[in-house]
Order: sequence, then structure tokens, then C-alpha cells
Amino acid sequence: GLGRAGGDLRTPDGRLGVTGFEALDGQAALAVRGATGSARLRWVRGGGRFEILRQERARGDSTQVVQRRLERDLDDDRLQLHADYLVSGMRLEARAQWQRRSVRFETAAPAAPAVDPSLFSPADRFDTLHRGGGLALRARHASGPWHGTLGVPGSERSHDALASVAGTPDAHTTAGGVFASEVVRRGRWTAHGRLRWDLWHLDSGADPVLRVKENARNARWVSGGLGIAFAPRPAIEFGVEANRASRPPTPYELSAK
Repeated sequence: GLGRAGGDLRTPDGRLGVTGFEALDGQAALAVRGATGSARLRWVRGGGRFEILRQERARGDSTQVVQRRLERDLDDDRLQLHADYLVSGMRLEARAQWQRRSVRFETAAPAAPAVDPSLFSPADRFDTLHRGGGLALRARHASGPWHGTLGVPGSERSHDALASVAGTPDAHTTAGGVFASEVVRRGRWTAHGRLRWDLWHLDSGADPVLRVKENARNARWVSGGLGIAFAPRPAIEFGVEANRASRPPTPYELSAK
């Protein structure tokens, strides 16, 4: 683990308030290995509190300047599992992850009481909580010049807005798919191909601040790629590849102003 802390910045004119930070990062792991398989469990933690002092000019009057305090809090916890097992010349793999991520930004009101608050941005707060997990099952094979992978991924995520100015509404997404990749080597030539099919569903809530209504979306798409390479020498290889890929929009992209 690693912990860090810093006090307020110092200048020739004195100390700048609310410019310190505190951060704590760490991880722990446990592994088991056998003759035909292994399993690894890992926990990763990151986060901290960071303070920033910034200046803001008044709307319509650039001569008025105030100092604003911006505080950023981040907490990110992840639990990861990776297991594999060899059976009949094929390696079976499972990868899973659970994540909880909290992000909060808070901007204080102008520090100078004599300043007209209507000329500056109001105090606001951005507070969101992300939770979710994913699982991917893969089967890897190798036989002579051929080797490839067949897999089935899936994920589930929730996005909760915990403040009146959250930037995005509450949302819940689920996704799944299937993919395959294959590589074949013949002498100095190598050819490879990939194909993936995905399904995606989103449910988002209404938000009067963002002026968005309840929404439900579904999407499906196919992505893949083909490539070929030639190696005139062991240390030199020339290749060409074509790919097609797409992704669904995020909840933030759907509701951002």
C-alpha cells in the first residue's frame, strides 16, 4: 500500500488555503497453482481527497475576481478473480471483476462576502456512485499451426446520482456477447481473424435538472477484423489489417448538455 498527504501550498505572500491532499492506494493478492490450473484473487484500492483553490471572474465585470474552493473525493475498490484449467489440450479461463467507484466534486460559494453572488456561478455538487461487475469465460486451443480463442463476456453496471447537480441521471446497463479469434501460421505467413457479436440494454431515470425523461434503449452490433503478415526475416514483419468496431453511448453522453 501507499499513502500520501500534502499540506497547503506556500508562496512568498503566505500560505494558500485548501490546497492540500490525502491519498491512499493499495492492493492485496492471493494465488493458488496446481499441475493443471491456477486461481488468483486480487483486491485493488485507490482514492483520496484533493483540494484546489481557483479564481473566477464575475460575469459582465472582469475586474471582480473571487477565490473558489473545489474539493474532489475519489474512492475506487475492485475485486478481481482469474482462474484457468487445462483439459484435453484446451485451456479454460474465467475472469471476473466487481467494482465500486464513487466520485464527488464540490464547489464552494465565493469566499468574499462583499461580492454580489449573482455575478458568479452558484455553489454546486457533483456526486455519483458506480457499481457493477463483469464475467468473461474463454476457451483457448492450439493444434499445429492453428490456435484461437472462443469466449462469452457479460457485464452489469449501475450509475446512481447522489446529488442535485449530478451531471447524469440514474442508469442501469447490462451487456453480453460472444466472440471468436483464430490465428494460423504457414512458414513466413501469418493470417488472423476476429469476430464479435454484442447485445446491450440501458434503463435510465428521469431528471428534471437535466430535462431528460425515463429512457430504455437496446442495441446490437457486430465487430471484427482480418489481417495477414509476412516475415522475410525473424526480426522483420510486414502486415496489413482491417478492423470494424463500435460501442454504445454512455449514460453521460446521452444526457450531457
